[in-house]
Amino acid sequence: MRTITTYLLLVLVIILECPTTQGEIIWAPYGKFESNEIDEPSGLVKSRQFENVFWTHNDRGDKARIFATTAEGDLIREVRILGANHVDWEDITIDDAGYLYIGDFGNNRGKNKNDKENLTIYVIKEPNPLESDSASVLKRIHFKFPDAKGFRDSQNKKFDCEALFWANGNLYCLTKHRRDKITKLYRFAALQDNAHQILTKIGEFKIDGTVTSADASIDGNKLLVLCYEYVYMFEKPSNNDNYLAGKFKRILCEGRKSEGICFAGSDIFVSNEQRDIFKLTQSIFDGQDTFVPE
Repeated sequence: MRTITTYLLLVLVIILECPTTQGEIIWAPYGKFESNEIDEPSGLVKSRQFENVFWTHNDRGDKARIFATTAEGDLIREVRILGANHVDWEDITIDDAGYLYIGDFGNNRGKNKNDKENLTIYVIKEPNPLESDSASVLKRIHFKFPDAKGFRDSQNKKFDCEALFWANGNLYCLTKHRRDKITKLYRFAALQDNAHQILTKIGEFKIDGTVTSADASIDGNKLLVLCYEYVYMFEKPSNNDNYLAGKFKRILCEGRKSEGICFAGSDIFVSNEQRDIFKLTQSIFDGQDTFVPE
């Protein structure tokens, strides 16, 4: 009897100590940003021209810099961004021509920045992480949300933004709402230097979470949206670019305060504020139910 009890207790301990799983997903860190300079990683994107290179940056109030790391989080190089200010950098994305876009558009304190005109995208040419320790800003894109009203308007606490992605020749962003748990999708039009523009609203979606990052597949047919609560994968509709109106699947996000997400071939990488890196596979969505937005 004692032997059976001991065995059952051992099995229970093993179960409790195992990482949480969902199908093939294991929410145990694959790597960790080792450099102490990366103290609150926010955006994350995979390089399209340098093998095993990922770009990340710190959240609010850091120096104007980005970091090239390996998939495991080892620092390759710190790159200073000349001509940029770091107010509240939230996400980073890359286009087909090798340009990086850095979103300085966070609004965590609930103040609408629209009237200040300091919602900014910095555009740089992706540097060679083995050779360059600086990159110059090529463009500064200033913008406003079309449905945000006035400075310090209480409703504009909705207009926080932490997600930026590139797809099919266009730049997009998604808002982060704390109260109503929706997100709105906007498209940029003019990408000229110092172009002040009002974004085009494409759609909105009851996402039941707070959006912190996004990334589109290279072919533009899939969109990952990261929330503290869930990870979504949307399919682009065949006749328009309203990803939020496409079929979607979702899984629970168990990576604590996850802030960065990106595609990397058949894999998905997620990073959190604690500097952990999670490696998932796209196949984790295979066993999930498919939904069509109302």
